[in-house]
Amino acid sequence: MEPGNTKVVVIFYSLYTHTYQLAQAIYQGAESVPGVDVEIYQVPEILPDAIIERMGAIKAKEAMRDVPIITHERQGEILKSADAIIFGSPTRFGNMTAQMKSFFDGLGGLWYENAFVGKLGGCFGGSGTQHGGQETTLFSMIYCMMHLGLTIVGLPYSCNAIKESKEISGGTPYGSTHIAATDGSRAVSDNEKDCAKFQGRHIALLAKQYRYGRAALNGVEKRKESLAAASGTSATTGGGSVVKEGGADKAGKKGAGDSAGADKTKKGGSDKGGEKLGEKMPKDKKPGGEGKVEKSSKDGGGGEKDKSGKKTKPKEKKKDGKDGK
Repeated sequence: MEPGNTKVVVIFYSLYTHTYQLAQAIYQGAESVPGVDVEIYQVPEILPDAIIERMGAIKAKEAMRDVPIITHERQGEILKSADAIIFGSPTRFGNMTAQMKSFFDGLGGLWYENAFVGKLGGCFGGSGTQHGGQETTLFSMIYCMMHLGLTIVGLPYSCNAIKESKEISGGTPYGSTHIAATDGSRAVSDNEKDCAKFQGRHIALLAKQYRYGRAALNGVEKRKESLAAASGTSATTGGGSVVKEGGADKAGKKGAGDSAGADKTKKGGSDKGGEKLGEKMPKDKKPGGEGKVEKSSKDGGGGEKDKSGKKTKPKEKKKDGKDGK
């Protein structure tokens, strides 16, 4: 049975499109893997339009209006069917944004169902400065993903772009990042996009391997069950004949043993009897004279022996009227 396409979901929050650009690069990397379907969503905004306008982000928000919002009502159907989920958020004082944290806080029901266990998870982000808390921001999302039960996948150093040191660039082993400058004037660099593309492709490949691996294992288990069921049916039939055959063998062996034992006993008795008959007979015994009473030569005829060999009292001689004196 074919395992079907692998599904990767990218979820992000962005105010000035920097994190959105990184999300697009991750999307492209994941989509480059054959047999992988990628979906991209942004979390709901919690700031009122008046505040967004005062922050000068109205036009930026307009640029992202085509990206669907993952609502609380739809998050179950979207996330349960995913093989991998990649979260992205810019930094707010070394932490994820309130918008992303609000989204994580709304996953309690799915967490209770263990809906994320067995899925892969990754994250990406960015900050205004080079050391503006990028890694702590990523870890604030990693902590949540670990509680949800996701298996975390980072950005390995097999990605050459992460090793870049000749220019200022984002990119960490925990996930791809960007540097936007404090006023948001710095665009996401090509090197930062390369890190994001690599991360998207890397997670998609692993998710595909996980999906195919599970399908293969399930197929093996089902095949074992079907074989066990089939062999169980034949075992009921064949098992009886085996037992019967075993009983016959056992009985045959037992009969042969008994016969041999009987022969041995018979032979032993015969041998024993032969040895007894072959003994040298005493001179005073003659064949066929065992039933006769013989006189003992030891007492000069004064006593006799009965059949058992015991000495009997000698017969008194008749006296001819004299007292023996």
